[in-house]
Amino acid sequence: MSLNRLALRLLTVAALRGRTLAGEAVRDSMLTPLDGPAGLDQPVPFLAVYTDDGVSQPKGRDLSSAGGTINLLIEFGVTAKMRFKLESGEDDEVLSPPPTDDRMELTLDVMERQIKIALADTANPFAELWRVLVSDVKTLATKRGAFADRGGRYAGRMLEIEVVALADPPFGAEPAGIWPAILAAFEGDARLERHVSLIRGLIVGAEPLPAWRVLQAQLGLASAEADSLLITPVAGAEEGDIAIVTVAPPDAGPTP
Repeated sequence: MSLNRLALRLLTVAALRGRTLAGEAVRDSMLTPLDGPAGLDQPVPFLAVYTDDGVSQPKGRDLSSAGGTINLLIEFGVTAKMRFKLESGEDDEVLSPPPTDDRMELTLDVMERQIKIALADTANPFAELWRVLVSDVKTLATKRGAFADRGGRYAGRMLEIEVVALADPPFGAEPAGIWPAILAAFEGDARLERHVSLIRGLIVGAEPLPAWRVLQAQLGLASAEADSLLITPVAGAEEGDIAIVTVAPPDAGPTP
């Protein structure tokens, strides 16, 4: 359950770009925008997407293809250049959410609404893929953002969405299901195309494996178990896909 987490995060970022007050300042696992307006003398909205805890329900010894829940975190707020006094007595400027006020709280309310609208937008191709990858939303909670532990109230919130995601694809087979569409969408986006070869390699490997090897790995079977289930090729056969045409009972005579 790692490829679906990666895809979920990237699809969320792509679906939210240009759809909220943050504009293009939507980041993958980064709290503060690094390329905002010069100086950031005025507060600027930002948005960052994370995937944290996840729980899967594997069957048998299948470690890769089990589906499960993922905590999708969307941090959003307003950032500005803040001046802090260091212990040395010197001043230091950092990007940080400022203390909130009524206008900033209004901004946060608007952004939260925009996030939900964007992920449900039927005209947004990345949101469409998001809704296919996410089979269910279990819980949704809004919390004060990551700076709440500083005391006081800062202009940041966190939308925590527990989702049920489709299972990762088996390793060694050509992409199937939603994955060809995800790869095609990423390939057509200048900011996401760099991920395509990596994701494809994590699905297929250097080249596709024989179907029986994919099945054995997907079921988490030891070689002896795969042999007893007639999944592996018969002794002396060449490496490749082996189709079992008929299985004769142990006491059957030779086939005429």
